[in-house]
Amino acid sequence: MEETKKTSDPSPGNANQTLKQHSDGTSVAKRIDTRKDSVDAEHDTGKSSKEPTPLRAHARVWEFITKPEHANAIMAIFTVLIFLATLGYAWVALKQWSAMKDSNRISRESLESVQRAFITPLNISARKVQEGPGVFLWGFTPHLENSGTTPAVNAINSYCADRLGGEPGENDFEGPKNFERAPITIGPKAAPKLKELMVTEKTAFGQEIGTNPTPGMIKKGPESLFVWGWVMYNDVFPNTKIHLTEFCESMGAISSLPDGKAISITYYSCAHHNCTDEYCEDYEQMVKNFGRK
Repeated sequence: MEETKKTSDPSPGNANQTLKQHSDGTSVAKRIDTRKDSVDAEHDTGKSSKEPTPLRAHARVWEFITKPEHANAIMAIFTVLIFLATLGYAWVALKQWSAMKDSNRISRESLESVQRAFITPLNISARKVQEGPGVFLWGFTPHLENSGTTPAVNAINSYCADRLGGEPGENDFEGPKNFERAPITIGPKAAPKLKELMVTEKTAFGQEIGTNPTPGMIKKGPESLFVWGWVMYNDVFPNTKIHLTEFCESMGAISSLPDGKAISITYYSCAHHNCTDEYCEDYEQMVKNFGRK
């Protein structure tokens, strides 16, 4: 009870005492706040000290690796890495091999296209032959040439001459399929010697012109003499396709020369069967029928 009275006594002495208590209380409160801030600072420092640094992270990894109980896990990880590296190397090697293969193929095809045998028709020659009194025959010979720089091998051919009202049909163009064709080799820049095709003068020109044709004597009729044929061959390069050359010409303008002893013949190319290889519409069928097995 006395302490209560002393505390509530408004006398100057008690007022000073109260002020002192308040002052002390304020001072204590400040010290408490200061200590709290100090504790929070230490707490934050402890947090920052627990964050792993790169060096400590490396140390932990090394510690994980060096522990014997982790050996199997380490082996599995490295096995997976080696497997992935091998897959990457195999993919790169496959790409390089594919690129090299394409490059070699292009080089080989370029070499073959430049140096392979290539048989082309040149012209058709004609000559008159007297078989008997007043009987004349005409011989027509197609001339071919291997314009390539390597030989054409296993070459076979078929050719014919006849007077027709239009271009020869497929069966006429192919010719007989059952007679023997002895294969020949045609050297580079060489022309094979083909057998002359003999026809009567009437077959050739539609009329007899005798020994002294006169200008304007030979008249163009609805029919014309056609000379056609084909040659099939291989080149010397391995694993290449069979080659085919087709030709077809019709007798066009016919005129006698001024000396009266010879005539001039102009030939026109047919709309079909002047082609090579796959550019011929009947290439597959021709190879099937006549290609050497």
